[in-house]
Amino acid sequence: MLPAFFRPDIAVANHAESGETMKSFMTELRFAKVLESAKPGDWALIQFGHNDQKAQWPQTYAAAETTYRDYLRAWIAEFRRRGVEPVLVTSPERRMWAGEKIRPTLAEYAAAVKAVGAELRVPVIDLNAASIRFYEALGPTRAPLAFNDGGKDATHHDNYGAWMLARAVAAGIATAKLPLAEHLKPDLTAFDAGHPPDPATFRLAPSVAHDSTRPDGN
Repeated sequence: MLPAFFRPDIAVANHAESGETMKSFMTELRFAKVLESAKPGDWALIQFGHNDQKAQWPQTYAAAETTYRDYLRAWIAEFRRRGVEPVLVTSPERRMWAGEKIRPTLAEYAAAVKAVGAELRVPVIDLNAASIRFYEALGPTRAPLAFNDGGKDATHHDNYGAWMLARAVAAGIATAKLPLAEHLKPDLTAFDAGHPPDPATFRLAPSVAHDSTRPDGN
């Protein structure tokens, strides 16, 4: 969903894969593939946590206080060595309620991201905090409208929820005044995750299909 907020002069490569952790992303050589294609001047947005915290998966588990931070440091070093600018993004929360408030399940990992960012002077976009503001603004009854499977899924988002989180990332890029912000669309309106658009009236225009067989390429 992130490309919706950028000008056409930039390419966004989504290397995410369901169920991955920082450790599995490396052992399966996905990280190697990313590094092979990375070029000086690129930007790398790094966001992990949901699966890294699952201690029941000992082969990929990374504790927030130790190995998770070490993996972040290693990724930052590898990107910087190639002239790529890393940006850390905290994990969006799960939709778990304690009354009218979200019960944090990823706070330790969000804190770890912020700590490593401060330590190594890497920009941090706090998507964790933005997601909490978003869910709480909708409330327990309407927040399921931002999630898959008619709201039965408390982790993965539908188009509305994905649009909101991507918009929060774009806002984070602008707020941090990163040079990457120069590539954001100039007509983006002010954004506050605590005042989301009404999911009942939200409409997302479909992407325009590219047909390379047409003479004009459109």
